[in-house]
Amino acid sequence: MSILTVITAYKRRIDRFFVYTHIIFTVGLALWLVAELTWTYYQLVLEIGTPFPSSADAFWLSGYGFFTYFMFRIYNLLSKGNEKFLVILVSLAAAIILGYILNLTFGIADLLSAQQGSLAWLISIAYPILDGILLVPAVLILWSLRGKNVASANWSLLALSIVLVTVGDIGFGYSAVIDKAGKEEWVWDLFYNSSYLVMAAAFFLQSRVFAKGQTKIIVQK
Repeated sequence: MSILTVITAYKRRIDRFFVYTHIIFTVGLALWLVAELTWTYYQLVLEIGTPFPSSADAFWLSGYGFFTYFMFRIYNLLSKGNEKFLVILVSLAAAIILGYILNLTFGIADLLSAQQGSLAWLISIAYPILDGILLVPAVLILWSLRGKNVASANWSLLALSIVLVTVGDIGFGYSAVIDKAGKEEWVWDLFYNSSYLVMAAAFFLQSRVFAKGQTKIIVQK
């Protein structure tokens, strides 16, 4: 659906900003697709139940930069009049990140480092940090578009999908480091699968908007 959206935007000669930002997001999705395929290979071919850490993590972590860039650029289009909430939301996200990191560092990181090495510890720390960074613009977009015109529903859905996947990441990361990922994996899979479905719906709506030649994000006062 992301590729379809890019193609539609290009054919309809939509503003380059939207074409470029959606290409960035599509690259991030491609990296995550490779990560998902790699993870599946570990599980189904190599029969490793919950491979952590694995080479799939490199692709997942690489995708965050593309998603973060996309979300911040989109929020820039919606930020007028909403700056006063930025400090509160950023502070809340920072508090969540620091609390999670401190929990890992002082609670179970020593045990993990002794059992699996420092790489697993670094990856476990990287996910909550990147999730927190990505979560901030997603929440800001949802806040900016609350109660707005239905024409902006695609952006709200896309932001919601990011929120869902970050919650799943944080939950799975915590389960992995306390050695319960195998038992609780299905719970976090619900967040991942829901995120992908919501993301597909968002891009379907966006492709329909682009097909009509529209580029304006409608934000009513």
